Parts: sequence; structure tokens; C-alpha cells
Amino acid sequence: MTTLANGLKFKHKGEVQRLNRRLEELNGDESLEGMLAELMEVKLHLNMEMDKEERYWEQRERVNWLQMGKRFRRLLGGTFLTYLNQKELET
Repeated sequence: MTTLANGLKFKHKGEVQRLNRRLEELNGDESLEGMLAELMEVKLHLNMEMDKEERYWEQRERVNWLQMGKRFRRLLGGTFLTYLNQKELET
């Protein structure tokens, strides 16, 4: 799974860099014919790529939270059960 994630991350990073370079080219270009439409298109694609990256990190955060939650439940659940068993033995 990490290989797939790394591949997607690398592809995404390259796409963002390509779009940023194109945006810089269009901002430096003096001709107005067709530039505005392409500029808007590049900005739209760049925003879409940024949204993809944001969703990726939100999903990674959720996965990490769930994995840590399982570990804590396992740890705390066992501790709590031990505590309850000790209380039962005392009574």
C-alpha cells in the first residue's frame, strides 16, 4: 500500500510543479490572446490538485487516528478489565 501511496504522491507532486511552471509562464507572457482562458484553466487544475492533496492528508489522518484508537482500546480495555477483576476478587 505504501508503494502505491508513494507513487501517487510523486505523480501529484510532479503535476503541481508542472502547473506552477505553466502558471509562471502565463503570468510572464505579454500576449493577451488566449492567455486568459489558459490561465483560468491552469488555475482550475492547480486548485483541483491542491484539493486532492488535502483529501489525501485528511484520509491519512483518519487512518492513523483509527489505528491509534485500536491500540489505545486494546491497552485501556485490558487495563480496565484487570481492574474490574481485581475489584470482584476483593468483594
